[in-house]
Amino acid sequence: MKSIKLKKIIAVAVAASMIPVMLQSGVNAEWKQSTNNGSWSYVDDSGLATNWKLIDGKWYNFDESGVMKTGWINDNGIWYFANASGEMQTGWVNDKGIWYFTDTSGAMQTGWINDRGTWYFTDTTGAMKTGWVNDKETWYFTDASGAMQTGVIEVDGKVYSLASSGAMQTGKVIIDNKEYNFSNSGEAVGEIPQAVKAFDNKGVGVTKQADKPTTTETLPSSTASKNSSSHSSSSGNSGSNSGNSGSNPGNSNQEQDKWKLVWSDEFNGTSLDPNKWSYQYGNGDEYGAVDWGNNEKEYYTDQNTKVEDGDLVIEARKEDNPDQFGGKKYSSARIRTLGKFSKTYGKIEAAITMPKGQGLWPAFWMLPDDDNIYGKWASGGEIDIMEAKGGHPNNVWGTIHFGKEWPNNTSSGGHYTFPEGKDISGQHIYSVEWEPGEIRWYVDGELYYTANNWFSQGNDQPAPYAYPAPFDRNFHIILNMAVGGAYDGNVEPDDSFKSADMKVDYVRVYDLNGQYPVHANPATYEGPLVGARTPLANGSYILDPSFKSIKATDTDNLSFDNWNFLTASGGQATFTNDNGLDIDIKKGGTVNYGVQLVDHVPLRLNKKYTLKFKAKADKNASVQAQFGGGADRGYTKYSDAFKVDLTTEEKEYEYSFVMKDTPNVHGRLEFNLGLTDDVNINLNDVEVTESDADVEDNASTAKEPLDNGNHIYNGDFNLGDNGMGFWDFKGEGATIKSDKDKKEADITIPAAGDKNSVILSQSGTNLLQSDVYKLTFKASASKDRPMDVRFASKDGQTTYAQNTFNLTTEDSEYDYEFTMQKGTTDVNSITQFLMGNADGDVYIHDIQLIRTTNNNVNYDGVDLYPIKNGDFSLGYNYWQTMDNQGTPASKADFSITDDANKAAAIDVKALGDSNWNVMLYSNDMKLSKGVSYTLEFDAWADQARDIVAKIEENANYTSYTSKTLSLKPDKQHVILNFTMPKDDTAQLKFCMGNTSSPALGKVYIDNVSLRVKNAPVKMPATLVPDTTDNKIGNDINIAYAGGDSGWKDSIKEITVEDKNVDPTLYKVSDGQITLDKSLFTKQGDYNIIVKSDGFDDADVKQSMIDTSVNNNLISNGDFSSEFENWTHFATTPAAATFSITDDADKTAAIDVQSTGEADWNVMLFSDNIKLAKDTNYVLEFDAWADEDRDILAEIQQNADPYTTYASEAVALDGNKKHVTLKFTMKNDDKPQVKFCCGKTNNPKATKIYIDNVSLKVDQNK
Repeated sequence: MKSIKLKKIIAVAVAASMIPVMLQSGVNAEWKQSTNNGSWSYVDDSGLATNWKLIDGKWYNFDESGVMKTGWINDNGIWYFANASGEMQTGWVNDKGIWYFTDTSGAMQTGWINDRGTWYFTDTTGAMKTGWVNDKETWYFTDASGAMQTGVIEVDGKVYSLASSGAMQTGKVIIDNKEYNFSNSGEAVGEIPQAVKAFDNKGVGVTKQADKPTTTETLPSSTASKNSSSHSSSSGNSGSNSGNSGSNPGNSNQEQDKWKLVWSDEFNGTSLDPNKWSYQYGNGDEYGAVDWGNNEKEYYTDQNTKVEDGDLVIEARKEDNPDQFGGKKYSSARIRTLGKFSKTYGKIEAAITMPKGQGLWPAFWMLPDDDNIYGKWASGGEIDIMEAKGGHPNNVWGTIHFGKEWPNNTSSGGHYTFPEGKDISGQHIYSVEWEPGEIRWYVDGELYYTANNWFSQGNDQPAPYAYPAPFDRNFHIILNMAVGGAYDGNVEPDDSFKSADMKVDYVRVYDLNGQYPVHANPATYEGPLVGARTPLANGSYILDPSFKSIKATDTDNLSFDNWNFLTASGGQATFTNDNGLDIDIKKGGTVNYGVQLVDHVPLRLNKKYTLKFKAKADKNASVQAQFGGGADRGYTKYSDAFKVDLTTEEKEYEYSFVMKDTPNVHGRLEFNLGLTDDVNINLNDVEVTESDADVEDNASTAKEPLDNGNHIYNGDFNLGDNGMGFWDFKGEGATIKSDKDKKEADITIPAAGDKNSVILSQSGTNLLQSDVYKLTFKASASKDRPMDVRFASKDGQTTYAQNTFNLTTEDSEYDYEFTMQKGTTDVNSITQFLMGNADGDVYIHDIQLIRTTNNNVNYDGVDLYPIKNGDFSLGYNYWQTMDNQGTPASKADFSITDDANKAAAIDVKALGDSNWNVMLYSNDMKLSKGVSYTLEFDAWADQARDIVAKIEENANYTSYTSKTLSLKPDKQHVILNFTMPKDDTAQLKFCMGNTSSPALGKVYIDNVSLRVKNAPVKMPATLVPDTTDNKIGNDINIAYAGGDSGWKDSIKEITVEDKNVDPTLYKVSDGQITLDKSLFTKQGDYNIIVKSDGFDDADVKQSMIDTSVNNNLISNGDFSSEFENWTHFATTPAAATFSITDDADKTAAIDVQSTGEADWNVMLFSDNIKLAKDTNYVLEFDAWADEDRDILAEIQQNADPYTTYASEAVALDGNKKHVTLKFTMKNDDKPQVKFCCGKTNNPKATKIYIDNVSLKVDQNK
């Protein structure tokens, strides 16, 4: 039956209202209800009613069979709503908690609506919006009732100004005759005007909004879940409610036409489709990320998924037998499409139901297929489409991770808050729309965050890759549910937890119909930051370069105007500021920010900031500087951590970075000085200046060689916004472009001329006198042709080297070697590719210029041979060992073979759960930036297995070289070459625990050497101090072994404390140097250096003891100064009080009221006690208790891995007991003396007494 538009019907009805019976119920009219399905029909004198019918003043709609409709009705593209009685509604309509507006004709309205003088906004589905609304790129704000707001309002702690039209204002705004400033994102900056909290009169908050108003509203998702209920009915007679082909206001045809489906999994089978998904297993160790890099507590298996009732179910379970799950208490599943499906750009969505409960972390996310393009995480990128925290079920989060490789990565993202009555436990559609240069996040079709400002920079690259890297490559999909982990504050499920399910209805991937829009990298924020400090005359934003106004404070009371001095996590320090800042650090604490300085500087988007400062220390120490956001920005990192190793000589240090985050008027500059005890550090003359970031691409700037040794920047033509960063190009009519996929420059030359008429060049090439350089590149041309390469002075007047290459149509590698003339150094020379002498196309890529000699290297301050005792002739001196790690715990016996060669023998008896759980390592190797090293060693094993050898720093675990070795009983000689990208103190580690192919049994390591390539002198012997006769009055015997041959016979000089030793006062014999007792006259440490012709210096530190004085290493061991130099605590659920007895003897009294759950829950300890390797010690103390119980006395590290050097359980009663505990230190350390009084093997809530504690070198050994 032909439809008649309702508006026309109403018009007719109004016009004919003088005829009382027109379109009214007839005399014989009646309602009829079906006995089959309960549906209603209407019959009058005209017969069975169809289409629209006015009955008793109410409009009803009937389908062609006469069945009355309810809910949403689509009539020729116009939507109407009928209530459960079938009556068409006008005005405001509430359907399932969502408000819609229909006009007097009943037609649903969209966009702006004026209802009795108040403006409201409904989106394209008709739903009324609350919170931030974007209409035609203008932002408005509506309160919880939907009413548009004007004036000055406060939302989530931020203040905005809304014009009388409701439009959000930016820039300078006059309010009450006073000028205020608002950022590009609308937030008030600088002085904040008085504001009304947006929802004060309603008592509720914004239900959904962007983290900041910078996005454009788009149509919601058009695809409903197959398990979701229809929008079309509110009366229950679902068989006759639709009125059209099943569409409803939530399904936009425009949105459907925008995207086309290219991949999906509807999970309609009975098991996971192996053609679409694969499992990941374990705790992440196999993938190089222990506990998946997030301290997660689950073990992934392929037994924690199932497909049933049209859903994928991922189940997290608590396991009764953790040993079967790598020692983890929980199991779960993690699946991915890597190698089966991946995508660059598109719409990726999933319908997911998630469990509530603390410690549960379900996620739907993406990672790049290939880490070799832009680098390892996070320079390669990560897209978190949805992450949830089971303990916070009202929110979900969307995030991207990018920047440089961890730990110098960063992130940005937003969150979505569900409306009242909804949370993650209901099914919702989570999606992103990913386009070149922009990614948008949605929940149920509602946009809540947009990202369009990121970067990717490889570790060995001088500038970021061309935007929109890294989000311009193939990413694959991951679904998983983690348990515990850092994302939700490292909480685990409560004790009642058994299992939880994450259900996925479908995963779908769409392509855009037509071309993807390209979003440009955001321009630099050029305007000044309102409220920012004014720089000094030299341009520096550090207003107090010499720390004259520094104040000691805490994190809750930071000043934005001055330097702040803070301590944390055990840090203890004081300062004076008479000459710069002198920081006297007694204890560095357990974290690098244990002692910290903080100032604040304005930071603008895409601007370059340069930090300069002077520093020194009275002994080896390091300072780490970093820029970031404060607490209000989640302590986001804006820059890399710039770490410098200080010397006793003051030096100036410099570091630069480009700001790639939201502008911050209070950007945070911090100096972290923690982790080192008993040191004095001086800082002075601090500057932070701003400049244009394009200096990063300035081809005229002199350039240091890259970390990989290449003197050519951007030799793959993929850095900078157009891929041509650091290059200049000239040529009349010629063009050049970067093909970032091929990593090449494509040059088109329309006509031949002089070869100098078309030049591709780069300035700043560092060329040193007498050194040899090798140029390599790959190239081809559209036809055979010549091309010259020339190295010359910047002004072009002097040519250092030039060569002609004959290019062909085949892509080929070319090379050329030249030597710089002696006495000629040019650190700002120019490299030119001359190609104007033929027309056609030239393609060039992979350009490298490597210095192959080191004739100008200054080795002052460089440790040429950082490894000592590499042949193990001196046992494990200068080496550390580790086992008893992981769950279940690793176990190994470390010994030295008894043959003539001597080798380290590690008998692995239990693997642990990670490769490092059994480890042999060498500490404190000082490696120098730009220096090339060679690591060599021999390795073999009784059983076939693999081990991991690597050199890395031990704070962020940055690896400088690493190799997994497959060992067999045959000895294998290994050589690894690497160049240091920065100065650092590193470790050499041999990891023999739970590797990718482990085995129990013995592993052997021998002949380890780490040396600077082409070192100017040979390797000396290793010296070992005397720990047997090191008492004042004894001759000292220094043992030696190893080194290159001839060292002993080349000894020319020995110094003690920088004083030459008379040759009559020392004697050199095989394996030993004897020093006369007269050289050591007082207790303390002596620096001894042995110098040999043609060899590097050998040095050792010798400790001397004066037995005539009291050498108790425990300060205040008799408690005469009460608890000075002692610390005590009782941690929940334990309870105890600590006091000093009031008698003349003074004794520590620990009154234990509750023992807690572990022996250390009640503890008295003294820390930072310096003990020497291979030295014998004796700990003595008196102890007793009011009632029988035991305590635990320990000498133990206070940080991971908490190595215990000595331990004894002591049974106490009412009688004073004198306890003696002897031990030998395995390595140099500063452990604690601990008395653990909590839940020991025989605990008791009673009073314990401890007195007369002493720790001394054992003079009887």
